Amino acid sequence: MKTALIGALTAGILLAGCGSAASTPAPVESSSSGGEVAAAIPYCPEGPPARGDFKSFKDTYRANDGVVGTIHNTGDFDLGITRGLHDSPDCYLAPGKSVVFAGWQWMRFKIRERGWYEYDGPGKYKYQGNGTYFELSDPDYSLPTVTLGGEESYCPRQVQEKALAEDEWYYGAIDVHRLPDDAAAAREWSGVDSSKVNDWARMDVFVTDMVQCD
Repeated sequence: MKTALIGALTAGILLAGCGSAASTPAPVESSSSGGEVAAAIPYCPEGPPARGDFKSFKDTYRANDGVVGTIHNTGDFDLGITRGLHDSPDCYLAPGKSVVFAGWQWMRFKIRERGWYEYDGPGKYKYQGNGTYFELSDPDYSLPTVTLGGEESYCPRQVQEKALAEDEWYYGAIDVHRLPDDAAAAREWSGVDSSKVNDWARMDVFVTDMVQCD
């Protein structure tokens, strides 16, 4: 069994989160830079399992590699969270809140301040470095890895990568804690009741502030 990236909470937080009812706050109407009301963007769903845009289960039952975890907003402003390569946020994450993710082999995220989408906009400040791009992966033949950068107009400009052993931390534009493998937690966070996810990499991601890299 291979090692895994960590994607739940620290032991005490994990126990507190398990079994709790998941909730999804009401959508928020955001305004574009021109002042018109854009499509309603919801607050991120809370609690396991991962759902909506935060789950990616391609070939789940044919692959033993994947990542599960939680993104925590430890700052004091709303974050726009995007999974994948598109630009608009999938949801807003309020201070003190978290969102669960789970996916086959790797997951990619973009994070910016909510105000950037509502007041500045990608056209006006396309290259402003107030966002972070990162990937969490569980490779076939190596340790689970956190990779930052490599996406235009996001920080950091240069790619940074670190493989994580169990209970190891990465500190940088985001803080990442790889938690010990836990089959029950992986099944709960992924929502998949199968031995295929038992050793999926688990990690917690903590976002306190946006890095400036211009």
